[in-house]
Amino acid sequence: MATRKTSRQATKRKTYSDTEDSDTGNNNEKKIRNCARSRCPATMPICFARATASCCGNGYTSRWYHVTAGEHFCNECFEHYYRSYNAGYDTYASWKRLWSQYGVTENGIRCFVADQLLPFWVQCKLCKKWRSVFRETRVTPRFFKNYVCTKFLRNQSQESACESPEDFRIELAKEAYVWPYHIVMPQFIKHALYAPYVRDYFQDAVGISPSDTSVHKYEEGVVEVRPYQRPFQDVDDNMAMTLPPNEMSEDELLYFPEFNGAIFLKYYLIIRNTLLIIWNLSLQHCVTTERCMEYIIMRGLSRVWITIHVNRVLEYLTLKGYINYGVIKINKEMNVFPAIDDDQMKNPVIIIGAGLSGLSAARQLTNLGIKVIVLEADNHIGGRAVDEGRSKFPVQSHIVVGSYNNPLVIMSKQVDISIKELGDECVLISDNGDIVDDKLDKRMQFHFDAMLDSNKHLRKDLDKDISLEDRFTELHNQFKEESDIKFSKLEDSLLRFHRSNLEFACGSNLCNISALYWDQNDEYPQFHGPPVLINGDFTKVVNKLAEDIDIRTNMQVTDVDYSGDVINIKCKTGETLTASKVIVTVPLHVLNNGSIKFTPSLPETKKSTLGCGCVEKVLLEFPCNFWTTKIKTSTMFGQILSTSSSPGLFDVFYDISKDERHILSTYISGDAVNILKKHSDEQIIEMCLDVLKAVFTKQDIPEPTDYYISRWYNNEHVGMSYSYIPINCTETAFDNLEQDIDEKIFFAGEATHKQYHQTLAGAYISGLREAEKIYRLFSNVT
Repeated sequence: MATRKTSRQATKRKTYSDTEDSDTGNNNEKKIRNCARSRCPATMPICFARATASCCGNGYTSRWYHVTAGEHFCNECFEHYYRSYNAGYDTYASWKRLWSQYGVTENGIRCFVADQLLPFWVQCKLCKKWRSVFRETRVTPRFFKNYVCTKFLRNQSQESACESPEDFRIELAKEAYVWPYHIVMPQFIKHALYAPYVRDYFQDAVGISPSDTSVHKYEEGVVEVRPYQRPFQDVDDNMAMTLPPNEMSEDELLYFPEFNGAIFLKYYLIIRNTLLIIWNLSLQHCVTTERCMEYIIMRGLSRVWITIHVNRVLEYLTLKGYINYGVIKINKEMNVFPAIDDDQMKNPVIIIGAGLSGLSAARQLTNLGIKVIVLEADNHIGGRAVDEGRSKFPVQSHIVVGSYNNPLVIMSKQVDISIKELGDECVLISDNGDIVDDKLDKRMQFHFDAMLDSNKHLRKDLDKDISLEDRFTELHNQFKEESDIKFSKLEDSLLRFHRSNLEFACGSNLCNISALYWDQNDEYPQFHGPPVLINGDFTKVVNKLAEDIDIRTNMQVTDVDYSGDVINIKCKTGETLTASKVIVTVPLHVLNNGSIKFTPSLPETKKSTLGCGCVEKVLLEFPCNFWTTKIKTSTMFGQILSTSSSPGLFDVFYDISKDERHILSTYISGDAVNILKKHSDEQIIEMCLDVLKAVFTKQDIPEPTDYYISRWYNNEHVGMSYSYIPINCTETAFDNLEQDIDEKIFFAGEATHKQYHQTLAGAYISGLREAEKIYRLFSNVT
């Protein structure tokens, strides 16, 4: 049978050849067969597989198998692996078992040949021409980084090697929007840098070749997860500043609609995921196109096509604050961001306010090649991110709730400020210095959280807004009536403690807070992770952000005239400046009080209905850490004294000691801020010591060796801590504040960011947001 079959095939081929010979009239003309795929530009396909001695090379075959526009293999090589009696079958079968175990895409011969036999393409570092290398070559990031033409053209000088023409198929792969439509079999990355972070997914679902055995070696617990860095979104997770490793976010789809397809998506994921991990592994260095391409180890001409798009994805991730942010300076040689036209930049962008939002916008715009001047009304930079008059204290620390991917934590790591994890335990101490039973506290916490959940459920059917205080009173009384449970004094004190904590989070007395909208941002992704203490001098971050930027302090802006093509700015000093764009980053209190006159006047929508909350900080340094005799394992402790004069007055103390300096931090919030307004620093410190003496009844509390009390409410350039949502105010207030005016006046600050308002992280991210808007206007990038 085999002999007769071969004979028939030979007869058939001869007949076909004879026919073609008679058609052409030339028996010596080379016989070829075009690729059968519609519109394939390959007029003379070449078999890249070369798997068998009978391979047709660039000659005649009964059928071409199309992989991409420039990559085909012949029927002879197909048969070599497909037929069980041929030598290549066992190799294919072994590959197929591996692929089926770790992947879900097609595992036929075409996929096998593309995955295993396509050559690698690498770009010469000198002439920038692409060269193919033997498929058996051991390709590594170092190989890509150092490759020059003579590496394989050994018998030529470097000059003559670089003069050798580039393969004609490279031009096909450089057609950015045509090439992908000729791809029938995508190529996958090998030795993926991000493989250890996506083990919960099928490998090909995230662009990784299922045949890559180097990926399989990563076992649970072996992969080091960088502290407080989570680049990828977990399944059903809602973590801020993460992206799903196996799909594009809605925002990405808007920016890159051409990648919305099964094949194209894989290529996008390879680029984006690689960029994210390069950044997360080295926060002190810019991610560049060159660094990214060194880690994209994949076969075939698709690697050439991917290079065209890395710049765009790199630009997107940088502008959105996923990579290349913080205190680093973007290298000018990145060549990602187009140069700004000098005609558009006759006047600089002027930023009003050198707080964290103003500095983040200034750093980003400077990195993008846009000239910036920052005007700060106060005599120092940093705004509410730093505390005034703290020269005697060694730290400018911050407590960060939600540490994963938080820009404050990332920037602290960039300047080597230590991060101290606080944990969730807060020891509560009642009258007579007794530690409250943890079970009792958890029961009251459950009751308090249940009221919050009930409020969230009730508001779906309510149109009229009331205060959060009234809602709590209503729900608490209803619970007592229905359950017939009576609360002890200690339980009432615990409930008051939890309400006070919420006032601290909201920035005002609960009587002022909207029951309907106070937690409007819960539906948005938030920062997760344990609370941490930035246990060092945060001014290092502020100063690094400000490096090489034209910042002018004691320059209070009084007038902004944007009626003409050029924006005119007047300062209290009498100095006048001109700007092409202006970013206003002053606190909401300053914007509302009219100390800056705008011409024309700001729209009515800019007259914010948000509240200006006040929370003040108290720091005390002691000669010893006396509190550790009772508080042994926690870095936080709270007081629920029934004799306490006011909720919100020194409710929680944080141990922020550093370098043998013993420091406690506490806060004043809610109505207790009015107590601060009526008393001197010395009287406030005395009140704080009275609380500590009531908590640590069996100890002698030493006098503090130093102290600090913030009074932001009393600073004319600040006047508040952070915004809150009062009764009858909705989230549209944040949108109104964010909206720019005529693409001339832009606004940043925590009160303009509905997702992260009330946080320094929100202030920082809002600066990046406005920098992106201005950059896109200058560079004409859509």
